Amino acid sequence: MSIVDLISMEWGNMAEITAHSATASTTKARSGNYALRIVYMGWAQKTIPARSEVYLQFGYHADASHTAVFFSLRKGSTSLISIQRNASGYLELRSGWGGTLLGTGVTPTTHGQWYLIELHFRLADVDGVAELRLDGNTECIFAGDTKPDANTEFDNLYFNQIGASGAVYYDDVVVNDTNGLVNNSWPGGLKLVLLKPAAEGPIQEWTPTPGPEHYTAVDEVPPSGTDYVRANANDLTELFGLEDLPAEAQSVKAVALDFHGLKGSTIAPTRIAQITRVDGVDYVQADQDLPLAEGIVRKILDQNPAGGNWTVAAVNALISGIKTRP
Repeated sequence: MSIVDLISMEWGNMAEITAHSATASTTKARSGNYALRIVYMGWAQKTIPARSEVYLQFGYHADASHTAVFFSLRKGSTSLISIQRNASGYLELRSGWGGTLLGTGVTPTTHGQWYLIELHFRLADVDGVAELRLDGNTECIFAGDTKPDANTEFDNLYFNQIGASGAVYYDDVVVNDTNGLVNNSWPGGLKLVLLKPAAEGPIQEWTPTPGPEHYTAVDEVPPSGTDYVRANANDLTELFGLEDLPAEAQSVKAVALDFHGLKGSTIAPTRIAQITRVDGVDYVQADQDLPLAEGIVRKILDQNPAGGNWTVAAVNALISGIKTRP
């Protein structure tokens, strides 16, 4: 694995968030149309695969000045590393939840604008690392004991607003681990873009509602509960043509295949296999379970399954879809 997880908010709902008292908002966005919006005393938590080292980024915008923790990496409900802003506007890295100071940034921040925050964190007794970047520039580095307690891994991201009135916004959240050939270091300010179905695909074995077109049943933002495609037998394939990347896109670091849906019962089919068609060849991914309540099923492809890294041309020519599985 390389990209552990990401949060774009571009589906216009909270499907990418595990638990929250927050909203998907069009008021402000670093990229695309939506951002995660949290008001005073609000929070959002995203579970990720347990890790001891990650590189991560998120866009951050505050409506008002504040001096409190606004992000932490946690194990369960226990914070292991946190980021806060001090009274002079500098970012601070602190052990635990606003605990021992590990480092202070060198660039004053203010409210009313977007910042790109990046964190490299390795949880360890002796060779731990906590490194903070702001808009691509190094702010502070700590090396040594980064363990505030006995925990050896973290398993969730925690965003919150406890410091002032007004809202805070988070966007373009990317979490990389150190495995794999690519996406194993600093994300570098990536922007996350949603490419919705925009054309009928070459295989249409699911049933659209209301129909007759298939792609128009699955192109709504947020996803609709009354406009959809469905299938009631195994190994039925549905493919779609997708929108092109924005003209500003110069490179592509990864592709996330998203499926919004649910299984109608515990009787097969209860799983899907996501598909990418590249140059006429279908690359079928591993089976994934469907939720009983509507939710998002995601498969992240760090590299083109046809070989090598993704390119803008390859993504713009991509056909994507799903197959029902027992």
